[in-house]
Amino acid sequence: MRIFIFIFAALSAAPAPAAEKLNSVVAIVNNQSISRLEIESHAERMRAIAAARGENPTDNEIRGQVLNALVSRMLQIQESRRLGGKMPDAALKQRFADLLAEWGVSEENARAAVRERTGLKLEDFLEKLREDMQIEALFYREVYSKIDVSEQEIEDFLRTDLTGAREYRLRHILIDGENAQNRAEEIRLRAENGESFADLAKQYSSGENAADGGDLQWRTAGRLPASFVAAAENLTPGGVSGVISTGRGFHLLQLAEARGGVFDPEAKRMRLAHIFLEPGADETADLVLERIKNGADFGELAAQYSTDKRSAGKGGDLGWFFPGNLPEYFVPVKTLASGEVSAPIKSPFGLHIVLVSALEKTDINTVRKQAREALRERRARAQRPDWLRRLRNRAYVVVIDPEFGKFLDGGQ
Repeated sequence: MRIFIFIFAALSAAPAPAAEKLNSVVAIVNNQSISRLEIESHAERMRAIAAARGENPTDNEIRGQVLNALVSRMLQIQESRRLGGKMPDAALKQRFADLLAEWGVSEENARAAVRERTGLKLEDFLEKLREDMQIEALFYREVYSKIDVSEQEIEDFLRTDLTGAREYRLRHILIDGENAQNRAEEIRLRAENGESFADLAKQYSSGENAADGGDLQWRTAGRLPASFVAAAENLTPGGVSGVISTGRGFHLLQLAEARGGVFDPEAKRMRLAHIFLEPGADETADLVLERIKNGADFGELAAQYSTDKRSAGKGGDLGWFFPGNLPEYFVPVKTLASGEVSAPIKSPFGLHIVLVSALEKTDINTVRKQAREALRERRARAQRPDWLRRLRNRAYVVVIDPEFGKFLDGGQ
């Protein structure tokens, strides 16, 4: 049973010095403490995000969100350590290398890039990244790995989810203005840590659908930017994308549902990369295509010219697609062989030069395995709130500072 202890004690009639108050302990979670300084540092970043959106949440609202997020994170890290979870250095190094590639940053510039994007020292960022990986491993062990999917469920999925035109129901957050990329990353972390994506959209998004929780409703792939489709194809319901950069600002997506798509056992999966240019950049597109024909490296050109910064950092890579799941404006790509590059393709969003980097024969066993994993991921995400609640209920949480007692979920 979770225990809350509220201690109301005045140690002195005079107020404590500011530094002493900031260093005071607000709560104890099992054998670790959360200080007022930790809460206020996170709250300050949240205030900056809110101010950039023209919002003015109360200090109580911000502190409540921060306290609950810190408690949940601390409990997951503690549980991972209790079960012997330790992320190997090699795995951490590989994850960081992948992240740098996504950012389009060299290892030599890693320290400056981390400071610019997160405000953290490299060492602190790596420790946080290690903890994130430990939390992922814990969730896999305690929830994901225990979910069974029947053969009948897979059959139903292949019959119902992979028929007709591919459609996605996405929630969307657009962050623009000053320090937008850092603010988007902060919001992404909050969504990953369990805060409602819809609430975050209402509070922070500059998108047209912000008032509806960022709900874009059902859209076919052809009505979405290729970078959005690529992100959605790599998400399962409830999943949150990385930060996507476009000319409008920085975007976050959450996949609510996906349906349709054509599964043809005779079709080959396609791995695509693209160079995305803003509408009207026809001369630049022709120049880039000419350079490709003359032997220039596609990935280097993507890094130099593409305004889809998330894929540009990975050589323009968009990932794997079944031909039936491609956006309608990518139809010309279906006839390309591996290694071939398309002429500039116009979409409602801009210009795309597309490379088919690989083709892979569809294997029914692989497809069934992917279907199983998608179903497990869907169910695991649905179970995550209950799992976090059980973890919290087993914990010994002591709220020392009476000012914060009312903010903790289940507090008084």
